[in-house]
Amino acid sequence: MPAQPPILRVAAAARNFVVFIDGAYLEYLFRQQAISVKIDFSKFWFELQRAIERRLHIRLQPLRINYYNALPFLGRDPTPEAEAAYNRKLAFFAMLEGLPLIKVRKGNTAMRPGPDGHPVYVQKQVDLLLGLDMALLAAEGRVSHVIMVTGDADMIPAVDVAQAKGVQVWLAHGPRGTYSDELYGTADGRISMDETFQRRVALVHPVCPVATPVADGRSKLAYAC
Repeated sequence: MPAQPPILRVAAAARNFVVFIDGAYLEYLFRQQAISVKIDFSKFWFELQRAIERRLHIRLQPLRINYYNALPFLGRDPTPEAEAAYNRKLAFFAMLEGLPLIKVRKGNTAMRPGPDGHPVYVQKQVDLLLGLDMALLAAEGRVSHVIMVTGDADMIPAVDVAQAKGVQVWLAHGPRGTYSDELYGTADGRISMDETFQRRVALVHPVCPVATPVADGRSKLAYAC
């Protein structure tokens, strides 16, 4: 009996997608009042998914949502305000990691002297982490689509690598002026985080994460508004 040809199967990962969120970009949009709602991150990635599905008439499956940011700089003798800001962000990261599929990838914050003598705080390794993760994931062939929430032109080399591997890269962005035009042009598709989008991802009952110290020196996560 002749050998039967192998059954060709379409990899389940062929319609997987990953979201790469530049947390500093979202914070920038908040400061610029381009985003006016507290985000429910479980709705956030779902609305990004729906936007692509509606336009391309396909079905996607989320593989992971990566959130990139850094804790504030503390230094050797932090002020109470600096400690409070650090603990708030620490609690926020813990809240995110408690949600399904979300992974927080942390860089560092460095202090540099500014031109006027005042310190300038700069995030380190965050962009590098995001770009490397995107390029490696595309090279592994585990996803068909990537959604990046950023405005930074430094992401273009990673976008080029992903596209060369056959991955569609979509850009979720704020209003014009908050993102690189070159990055916008490089992306395969674009999702505007406009007022309609924001209403769909708004947190209905906002909670404010607060990290409070406990006896062993660690932080205990609590919620208060």
